[in-house]
Amino acid sequence: MSGTLTGSSVTASGGNAGNYFFVNWQDAGENRPGNYSTINWQAYFHFNGDDAQLDAGSVGSNAGTLYSNGGRVYNYSGNFSTRDLGIASGSFNIGHDANGNCTLSLNNSIAVYQSGTSSGSASWGLPSIQRHATPTSFYSSGVGIYSFTLNGTTNEGDGNIGFSIDGGGSYPAVATGTGGWSHTFTGLLANHTYTCYMYGQDPYSGFLDYSGPIYVTTLPAPGFFLNDF
Repeated sequence: MSGTLTGSSVTASGGNAGNYFFVNWQDAGENRPGNYSTINWQAYFHFNGDDAQLDAGSVGSNAGTLYSNGGRVYNYSGNFSTRDLGIASGSFNIGHDANGNCTLSLNNSIAVYQSGTSSGSASWGLPSIQRHATPTSFYSSGVGIYSFTLNGTTNEGDGNIGFSIDGGGSYPAVATGTGGWSHTFTGLLANHTYTCYMYGQDPYSGFLDYSGPIYVTTLPAPGFFLNDF
């Protein structure tokens, strides 16, 4: 993802409009463990067949000041070609909120000698960082007299999955590495209906997302007949 902040247009000493300060930026990637994005940026002044002295340049963001020069930025040279003059560049990290969302805001300003100030501001929503291991399937299999298996998957490939039966808490929870896992519960009661839940846990945020309940009834024991009651 990338974008451009374009400052307001000014008419410089040569009498041409369309001279402005602008900033290009690129999202260099997200860091899931740290919950932040890295942004590269480059600031330029666009001369539209014109030339002028530039002073007091600045570029700011909602992650802090990126560039600040309160003095002379560029001396008039008499070059009236149309060009993009490099002013500054760099990179910075910007943190996402607890749910992995982030808005990038930039502002810029530069004084053009005897012409005014080119300035602007803009915001963009960055790609979200995964913070939830949301369950995508949860089901039982292999139901026997004293055992059954619970199976689950999440939308993450490196989260934790846990199962609970009859309020027995999280049992067990493991880092799957594949987003799917199965566990067989043994030593259960025959002909008993169990209330089962599943959770997915993001390994970095620790957030828990639940699925359930599903109800699993073990088979009757040998010699047990339902119509005896």
